[in-house]
Amino acid sequence: CCCCCCCCSHSCELLPIPLDHEGQIPSHLDAIMSSRQAAGLALPRVLYTIPTGQNPTGSVMSQQRMREVYDLAQKWDLVIIEDDAYYWLQYPHGPDNVPGLNLRRKIPRG
Repeated sequence: CCCCCCCCSHSCELLPIPLDHEGQIPSHLDAIMSSRQAAGLALPRVLYTIPTGQNPTGSVMSQQRMREVYDLAQKWDLVIIEDDAYYWLQYPHGPDNVPGLNLRRKIPRG
């Protein structure tokens, strides 16, 4: 992906977060961050996520899962890069038709 190519060209360390049927698993993200902190290792500054149609699993994050990931991003001071190219395919009628919490309101889609 473009993000991976960009990171590799800047000598960034990529840390995979395990997935389940809803995408990234928050408890694993928290555990990775905690263990790196305890070991004195550099902490990641960016979280790359595909919340809708994760490739290759096709998973879609629930609103609860999004909230958990968002809360951990705040806890660990992570910038979230949300690659949500499939969002409008899932919700073609716009954000007013998305059930539950809309955490995506900070960055307009277009």
